[in-house]
Amino acid sequence: MLSMVRRLRKWFIAGVIVVVVLAVGAPTFIHFIEGPPPAKLVLPKDKALPPELEIRAAVDMTKLAGTWNIGAGSVAGYRVQEVLIGQNSTAVGRTEEIWGRPPSPASR
Repeated sequence: MLSMVRRLRKWFIAGVIVVVVLAVGAPTFIHFIEGPPPAKLVLPKDKALPPELEIRAAVDMTKLAGTWNIGAGSVAGYRVQEVLIGQNSTAVGRTEEIWGRPPSPASR
């Protein structure tokens, strides 16, 4: 009986330690170790779109139809706002390992 009480006490203490590590570790990681997220991806300013494809409030999707090829130096990524253990964070993922041809925006 005494060994069972000791075993339960060890599991309880281990559980408390895990909770404390998560409660202190997550905010510490998010605010001090992780650092700020990288800048948002933007289209380069030196590669102007033809006048008929300039971005407007309402884009005529038929003018964007066709094949879009992925060129050297292309980057794909995502940015997500998330809450981890009550702490706001921005998750960002990026890759330059892209191949193929994405569908044109008009085909969506």
